[in-house]
Amino acid sequence: MTFVECDTCRAKPGTPQLCRGCLINRATIEAAMTRQQRVADRLSSVLSESNRVNAQIAAWRQNYRELILTQNEENNRLRELASCQAQTIEDLVQRATRKRWWQLWR
Repeated sequence: MTFVECDTCRAKPGTPQLCRGCLINRATIEAAMTRQQRVADRLSSVLSESNRVNAQIAAWRQNYRELILTQNEENNRLRELASCQAQTIEDLVQRATRKRWWQLWR
C-alpha cells in the first residue's frame, strides 16, 4: 500500500504543499502500515513460540515412546524370570516328590 497524491496535488510543480485530503490519506496509510508491521512482528513472535512448543511436545512424545518401550522390555524380562522361577519350583517339587516316593518304596 503506497500513498498517491490526488490529481490536483500531482499537477502542482515541484514539491507542492499537499491538500488536506492528501495529508489525511498519507497519515492514514502510514498508520495502517505501522499497524500492519506491528501485527506482522507479533505474528512472527507467536509463530516462533508455537514452533518452540511444538518441538517440546515432539520431544516429550519421543521420551514417552522410549519410556513405554523400556517398560515393555522390563515387563518381558520379568515375565521370563517369573516363568523360569515357576519352572524351577516345579522341578524342585517333582524331585522332592520322586525322592519321597523312592523313600517310601524302599
